[in-house]
Amino acid sequence: MFFGRAFVRDAAGLSTAEAVGAASSALQTILVARWLGPYAAGVVALILAYPSVVFAVFEPQSSQAGIRYLGEFRTRGEDSRSLAMVRLGYLVDSSLGGLAFLFVVATAAFAQANVVGASGTASLLIVYSASSALHTSVATSRSVMLTAGRFRALAWERAVTTVAGNALSVAFVALGWRVAGAIWGVAIGIAVEAVVLFVLTQRTTRDWGGAWWRTRGEVLGERRGEIIRFIAYSDAEGLVTLVTRRLDVVLLGFLRGPVDAGYYRIARALSALPGHLAWPLESTVYQRLAAIGASEGETAVLAKGRRYALYAGVPLGLGLLATIPLIPFAIRITVGDAYAPAIPATQVLMAGSAVSLAAFWMRPLMLTLGYQRFWVANSAVFVVASVIGFVWLTDRFGFIGMAWVYSVMVAAQYVVGLGYLAHRSRTPA
Repeated sequence: MFFGRAFVRDAAGLSTAEAVGAASSALQTILVARWLGPYAAGVVALILAYPSVVFAVFEPQSSQAGIRYLGEFRTRGEDSRSLAMVRLGYLVDSSLGGLAFLFVVATAAFAQANVVGASGTASLLIVYSASSALHTSVATSRSVMLTAGRFRALAWERAVTTVAGNALSVAFVALGWRVAGAIWGVAIGIAVEAVVLFVLTQRTTRDWGGAWWRTRGEVLGERRGEIIRFIAYSDAEGLVTLVTRRLDVVLLGFLRGPVDAGYYRIARALSALPGHLAWPLESTVYQRLAAIGASEGETAVLAKGRRYALYAGVPLGLGLLATIPLIPFAIRITVGDAYAPAIPATQVLMAGSAVSLAAFWMRPLMLTLGYQRFWVANSAVFVVASVIGFVWLTDRFGFIGMAWVYSVMVAAQYVVGLGYLAHRSRTPA
């Protein structure tokens, strides 16, 4: 076998959970889109998008630091440092999440008038941002669960809470609550996920020798500054990539209105389904690369990364590309002919998703090898190009132009990253 049985088992468990969650999310999107129509579905998309952009600006990337440093500390049996790392992660999560929530509250009226374009939606923006603030703790909780190897519990949690949230959203819309019902269902779902994961994390850290909240930050010693710098670089990456991940819907609503946003939401929802497979693969790979890096060094990390790229990334990317001709049939049979204009954009975005899926291993490899400065700079360059492209092409071609910009820039970013890795692997240390 190209990969160990443990990797296949753990990745398969998380992938199955993501597949279940993705199926429920797709069904929720389809039903809500059918029942609400393009305009109201666009309003839902914009209500969800605005707080998401704000939280992306403040979003703590503590999970990346958590997986890397917890993997190192656990490998070396440093329980006190492991607990201190958990404490630091939750502190960062809660602080930045609270700031993001206050910002949404302060700007909700502005967003209602200038982004969503529908009256009576300011309160829904606040509701969703409140649950998002609670959800920021998931970053540290997941890093603990992954480091501890609790893949099965994480998979069950992910599947159950995602399905429950989507079911609530559909039920509330079916009861006649329309836009408000869709938002409340999603908000309750992500809040429940945060609480469940937090409880599971507390049970996991008991085996590490104590309570994380009683641990002093000084235990990290000289590593504390290094960890904070790592988190800062990860946050910078999250900030510069928010354009290609979340700001596109907000910008589309501002430039073209809710109808275009409704079409684009369907295109993004369908093309984002492969991302539910990429996340468990990336998480599982990162956890293993971090452990290999702590015990065996850079050469072993690079060798393992190549195996992931050749024997998992390439076949997955090619397989996804083969599904593009089926998209017209999929859209017409799911959301109906009313969303037929979204077909070309969905096909373009799916091509970009194929590239991202094929390169699921790249970001974990970059972070493990300490190349986060390059990764942030690389992301920043293409974000600037994306902003220019979004404004220029969206104003002329609407959501189809935005789809082209999104996919081309995502593909270009990974190509440049691949070139950088190839160059560094040939350069003597």
